[in-house]
This record gives sequence, C-alpha cells and structure tokens, in this order.
Amino acid sequence: MIQLHKFKNVDFIYNNKTLKNSVKRPFDKRILDFIDSLSKELFKNKETRDYDDLITFAYWCRRSNIEQLSLKYSNINNSIGRGVVLHITPSNVPITCLYSFIFGVITGNNNVVKIPSKKYSQIKIFFKSLKKTLLNQNYSFIKLGNIFFRCERNNEIIKYLSLYANNRIIWGGDDTIETFKKIETNPRCIDVNFSDRYSISVINTKSLKDDFNKKKNIIIKKFFNDTYLFDQNGCSTPHLILWHGRKDTNIKKKFWDELYRYVKKKFEIDKFIAYEKFVLQNKFLSKNYVSNYKKYENYLHIIKINKFPKNVEDLRGKFGFFFEKDIKTLNEIVSIVNPKFQTLTYFGLDKYKLLNFVIDKNLIGVDRIVPFGSAFNIGLIWDGYDLYHSLSRKINYE
Repeated sequence: MIQLHKFKNVDFIYNNKTLKNSVKRPFDKRILDFIDSLSKELFKNKETRDYDDLITFAYWCRRSNIEQLSLKYSNINNSIGRGVVLHITPSNVPITCLYSFIFGVITGNNNVVKIPSKKYSQIKIFFKSLKKTLLNQNYSFIKLGNIFFRCERNNEIIKYLSLYANNRIIWGGDDTIETFKKIETNPRCIDVNFSDRYSISVINTKSLKDDFNKKKNIIIKKFFNDTYLFDQNGCSTPHLILWHGRKDTNIKKKFWDELYRYVKKKFEIDKFIAYEKFVLQNKFLSKNYVSNYKKYENYLHIIKINKFPKNVEDLRGKFGFFFEKDIKTLNEIVSIVNPKFQTLTYFGLDKYKLLNFVIDKNLIGVDRIVPFGSAFNIGLIWDGYDLYHSLSRKINYE
C-alpha cells in the first residue's frame, strides 16, 4: 500500500490518498469491462457532446477497439503489469492524461496520474462519468489501484512517487523531460519520455484537385480536427504544409478559402488568440525565407516560405497559423527531417510508398504516417515506443 496522506499542497481527486498495488494481466476481462463501461457512461453524459476530443476518447474506449489493440500482441498470458506507473501529463492538451491513464490500466498496472492544474471542462466531465462507473463494485480494483492528483511539479510527492514507481510516463517539452530525469528513481524504473516533437502534412495537389469538389467537406473537417482541435498544441498536429507535385495555385486557394469558411463557423477568436497570432506574425515576417503572407481575418494565417530554414521545427503556429511550401518530390525533405519529427499526415499519397521512403532514405525522424483526420488517433505505439512492451513484464518459463 502507498500512503500519501502526509503530502501538502496536493489536490487528490475524490480525496483518495491510498493506493493498493495489485497488478493484473494486460487486457484482463475485468479491465475491458471497466473501460467499456466508462465509454458508455461518457456517452450517456450530454455534456460530452460539446467536446469533440472527449467524444473521440469515449469512442476509442469501446470494447471492440481495445480488443482490437490486444490482437496485435502475442503471449499475453505470460505477461503482467509492472506495478505502479507515475504519469506526468501536459498542461496544454486536456485529455492526454486520460489516454495515459487508460494505457496504464490496459497493461495491468496501478496508476498515479498528475493531471493538468488548469481545470478543463473535459476532465471535469470525465471524472463525473468515472465516479458513476466506479459505483459498480466489480470495479473496486480500479478505485483502489488508481489515483489522480494536481500539484506543482516541484512538490515533494513527485520525488516520493518516482522512487516507488516501476514506470514513469512523462509528457512535456524538453525542459520538462530534463527536470524529471534529474529526479531519482528506483533502479528498475523504466521511463517513457514523450518529449517535444514536430509534425508536418504533405498534400498531393493533383489528388486534392480531383477529389475536392466531391469531398471538400470531409477533407476540410479532417484537416480542422488535426489542427484547430487542440489549438495546434498537440505534438502530432501539423505546422508545415507541403504541397507535393505540380504547382497549382488555384487548388491551394480553394483549400484555404474553404478552411476559412469552416473555421469561421466552428472556432471562436478571443483577444488572447488575436494577440498570439500578432506575435507570430511579427516573429516570422522579417525572415529571409518568407515569400508571402496571407491572413483570413484572425481565423487563418498562412506564411509561404521559399526555402527551408536551418531549423524547420521552429516553424510553429498556434490557433490556425500555418507555413506552406511547394515541393516537387519527397526527396526535398530528406535534409530537413531530424529526430524532432513525429507525425506526417498525408492526402493523396500512398502510405506504403511513404513508409518505404522513410526507411529507404534512412530518415532519423518521422514515427507516424497517417492520413488526414488521424493526427490524434493515439494507440499503444506512440512516438516510436510500444507501450505494451514498456509497461508490462514478461515471465519466462520453460
């Protein structure tokens, strides 16, 4: 049992300060029952419908999806959770902490989750649904084996839990990762660090032109979900848009025009967002690689670049601020891809050709290749890590 009563300036959700450490097999039936029940409870809550990211999370938690994840792994019967997983989750994306928690549960572990200090509505709704789900006595092992809390990252509880944890999952920028690396852990603790990453999108102009009139609503909605849904804060959201193939100014204009119309209906602009875009505008417009700048009110800003800067990963936008460049072939990006590159979203290209391109060119970045609309389709393989293998212990027997 882990006793956390002595720690001050810590907000324990439901005031649960005692953790029972009792591991299980990954994808245990009781675990699947709990996650599926949680999914149904979230869908019952009318408030869930106001948040696309929470709807996506609830849909992801369906039994059929979790069972599908389990089919990718063999020898589950000789695997067991490693123990206690400490989750340090980011403050700028509300539901990463929820996915992280489910990863720990799926793999048979007990979890201590540091949630964002900001009280996001999505997290409030989640806890309402979790509380109702845990009224079922069959899920008492979840209530006893998992803790959610808020505190400053320098709180003594982090040092204590780091010494106790069998795993730590740390989400955050490079500075956050470095800070937690300096904290002492037990000798067998395995850290999984999800550090600052950079993502791009590649659009084949001919394919977009061929499909746009019939599928423009679907295409625009998917791109919106990849970008505006988390204000471009997620590591898998694209910042740099690469127009692949023959130059086509007309289809690019149609794409941006249609995105602007969609965003204007769906996205609210406040003074803070307007100011942030103004800051970005001033930061980049003086650069020698900028060839054009277009602004659709404060809903959409686009900077066209004529060459890649030295550190492409510095081309970062917020709230609908994008960079674009024309490329004739994929070979033009070989020199810019570095370990910071995480996700490549694509439209109108063949996924197998993209995969072979990354491998054949020995690229040291790009861990994910996914179509439009799938930037945030999170799974047990993320950032090149396989969380099932990292968070479970294999028992060898002969």
